[in-house]
Amino acid sequence: MASMSGSFMKQDEYIPKNLLAFPRVLPFVTNGLGQFVAYDKRRRVQVKLTSPEQKPRRQSRWAAGHDLVASEDVVVPARGSAVVDTGICVALPEGHYGRVAGRSSLAFKHDVTAFEGTIDEDYRGRIMVKLFNHSDEEFKTGALTRIAQLIIQPYSTPVIDVVEELEDSERGAGGFGSTGTI
Repeated sequence: MASMSGSFMKQDEYIPKNLLAFPRVLPFVTNGLGQFVAYDKRRRVQVKLTSPEQKPRRQSRWAAGHDLVASEDVVVPARGSAVVDTGICVALPEGHYGRVAGRSSLAFKHDVTAFEGTIDEDYRGRIMVKLFNHSDEEFKTGALTRIAQLIIQPYSTPVIDVVEELEDSERGAGGFGSTGTI
């Protein structure tokens, strides 16, 4: 059997014809003026920075959140709180919101947690993080210290219908605050 041009293996009777041929180039988008845009369907988030080091970053390939850093030195008093400026503004994709979440390392090592805030898709102001210090010692954070995470999630906005009665369920109104005992 003749070898296939453009292939990395020889064709034989057990391999369907053209299976080993290299695929065509991925599709691309033109804007009618000859510019080419990379084939990338991921959602985009625009970020305005006061300094390049403040860009939110994921610390691993599978990290859910982008780490937010402090833009300045801040002291969070013992048993107190402080508001920390991240120095960034974001424009989130349509149908998404940002959730500010704490970093487990701050909680476990320093008893410092972040207020779980919501960033609406139309908000364009500076992102601020409120840190709570649950320890008896003040907590000092330096500029560019990772203080929280920004998790970007889709949301839905269903229509709210007011009704006289709700449809029954197996659980009903039982177990408010808990679905059972341990």
